[in-house]
Parts: sequence; C-alpha cells; structure tokens
Amino acid sequence: MGNVPHPLHAYLTDLQKTVREVQRKLNGKLDRPGSNFAAGNVWAGPTAKTWGLQLTAKRATYISELNKLDDEVTAKLATTPTTCPEEELLSWKIRLGNA
Repeated sequence: MGNVPHPLHAYLTDLQKTVREVQRKLNGKLDRPGSNFAAGNVWAGPTAKTWGLQLTAKRATYISELNKLDDEVTAKLATTPTTCPEEELLSWKIRLGNA
C-alpha cells in the first residue's frame, strides 16, 4: 500500500484559506469607530475620551488575536505531512468527520 493525500493537511489548508478570508473582512472593522472616537465625532467629554482609549486598546487586542488564529493554523499545517499511509486514511477521515 502506498501513501495518499493526508486528510488533515487538506482540512488545514482549507481552514487556512477560510481564516484568511475572514481576517481580511474583519481586520479593519474597528478602524472607523476608532477614528470617530479620536476625532470627537461620537461624543465629547471625559467619558468619551475614556471610551475612546478603551476602544483603541481593545482594537489592538482584537487585531492581535485575529492574527494569532492564522499563526496557529499555519504552524499546525507546517507540521502536518502532506501524505499518510493508505491504512491511516479512514481513521483520519473519521476523526475529521469525513467518513
């Protein structure tokens, strides 16, 4: 028996594409609200300034966590072989819900 394409590698490749598409859509979602707060277009005063600073901090965390997701998938993909023995194919398909 020979080697066949590894189902986990294929799954992670598809997941990586999906993650990157979602990242592109979500990456700038807090830019406009942050700019509006910074410009004083939402509301003014000390409370508004506090909210704006919190939004800036949350935005940085949001972008960082969004990027970590791709990093994790990429790292897992890098350690996953592209092929597996044919005997393991069914086992992998069952684990991934593709049986």
